[in-house]
Amino acid sequence: MSIADSPLHSSSSDDFVGFLESALDSGSPGSSPDEEADDDCDVEIDSNSAKRRKVEFGSTEEIPGSTSEVFVEEHSASTKEDICTHPGSFGDMCIVCGQPVDDNSSVIFGYIHKGLRLNNEEIDRLRKTDIKKSLRHKKLYLVLDLDHTLLNSTHLNHMSADEEYLHSQIDSLQDVSKGSLFRVDIMHMMTKLRPFVRTFLKEASEMFEMYIYTMGERAYALEMARLLDPRKEYFGDRVISRDDGTQKHQKGLDIVLGQDNAVVILDDTENAWTKHKDNLILMERYHFFSSSCKQFGFRCKSLSELRSDESEPEGALATVLEVLKRVHNMFFHELEDNLVERDVRQVLKTVKKDVLKGCKIVFSHEFPSNVEAENQPLWKMAEQLGASCSTQVDPSVTHVVSGDAGTEKSKWAVKEKKFLVNKQWIEAANYMWQKLAEEKFPSSEPSGKNEGKKLRSARKRRIPSRSRRGEDFEWVLLVSTLSTLSENQGCHLYPLMRFKCVHESWCDLVDSRFVASHLSNSNNSSSSTRIAVRHIVGGEEDDKEDVLGVIS
Repeated sequence: MSIADSPLHSSSSDDFVGFLESALDSGSPGSSPDEEADDDCDVEIDSNSAKRRKVEFGSTEEIPGSTSEVFVEEHSASTKEDICTHPGSFGDMCIVCGQPVDDNSSVIFGYIHKGLRLNNEEIDRLRKTDIKKSLRHKKLYLVLDLDHTLLNSTHLNHMSADEEYLHSQIDSLQDVSKGSLFRVDIMHMMTKLRPFVRTFLKEASEMFEMYIYTMGERAYALEMARLLDPRKEYFGDRVISRDDGTQKHQKGLDIVLGQDNAVVILDDTENAWTKHKDNLILMERYHFFSSSCKQFGFRCKSLSELRSDESEPEGALATVLEVLKRVHNMFFHELEDNLVERDVRQVLKTVKKDVLKGCKIVFSHEFPSNVEAENQPLWKMAEQLGASCSTQVDPSVTHVVSGDAGTEKSKWAVKEKKFLVNKQWIEAANYMWQKLAEEKFPSSEPSGKNEGKKLRSARKRRIPSRSRRGEDFEWVLLVSTLSTLSENQGCHLYPLMRFKCVHESWCDLVDSRFVASHLSNSNNSSSSTRIAVRHIVGGEEDDKEDVLGVIS
């Protein structure tokens, strides 16, 4: 139900409380009049007596879909009449008493209705009311980012020549529920929905009341919501854009009508939620178009240019859906606290701590010698995943994390048959919320060691190699997800999927598993990042790792 059609705009309407509570239910599938009646039984409202009076709004104030006269409820205490707390306003007029209101401390809820403002007391009351309804239906709240989380968009004039074929593969806007690639001419854009997104939304809607929250403009947000939810069965009017936020360049739960302790956030940008990081599940970015890769400094070809896409069953949305199911189940079925007092943020921490539970990690040459290792982000990340960390090796250590297999601790790990991995093993687990196979994250060989062997092996496999020092290899990395690079931390793997590699003069694809790892530039005057592509060969007697080339 839209705001324009809400009870506020009917001569037989109830008060503003009823209007907002109805608005909260808009877009919620499965609600019936009987259920709503049952819910109303538990709503905590002011028990003071009330009376009606008619208020006429000035003709200069136009509210779409409204009449010039509305009935509002005037609360009166037993000892004092005509006292109004001004719970909200349209423009400068109280929605209860109709008197002018000048309250700069109230919060704008423009995504519910243009010009609507609510004071903090009314927001708290509505949240308490709605959380009871949601918990009764065994639902939490899920706030979803759009770009790089649920979809990827590009301006038509930013598409590369290798993406021109997409114009012949677009799906019809007349039935968007069956498509995933759309040309939105009104916005001069093309949008690709992330694989698995429709299944994700359908299953997530059974566990959560969902919001869209994007830093994009409102017109864009509404158009993307239409592509994702054409029947408005998942989001209703709960579509928040950057114009709705109370802080510039930041997102906040202050404009979400759900209590913080019941909200889960999915977003690819951690810094957008500085006040709500405990609610956040950080998403691996979806880069389908070439412009998206360029935006984050990726020099490899995009998924669209490679005519590939993220895996549905192994992709980010399928993975995070399983995490959400576990969080939901633990919140409602495994906690012993009173339901209203439970905190989903603690559940998220508990689930995350199970990822590397039982692992004891020693870091080797991963941190500068003049800093406290315990304060480094990688150390803290490992602890958040449930691992214990140490600076010294002992028999209880299970993993040594190092980018160099030649360090003393790395050699100890090999000798003692401990796992020797690079730091991407921890970072990938942080994105995937699961422990991944250690052999997919090998530590690099000591610099300069076995280079001749690698080149001979490359020639043996008829893979072009260049032995002259300093000459760049021109490899193209084909990945199921293009997040092997991190704009903040160099080259990382989030997560390890199945990789292929092809040289510009070698047309055959090597159908193998690949890992991308950072190649040290300590002896290189160039400031550009160099990335080693490591080939893990399987099915042969001499299973070895071969550096096939580097990308500059």
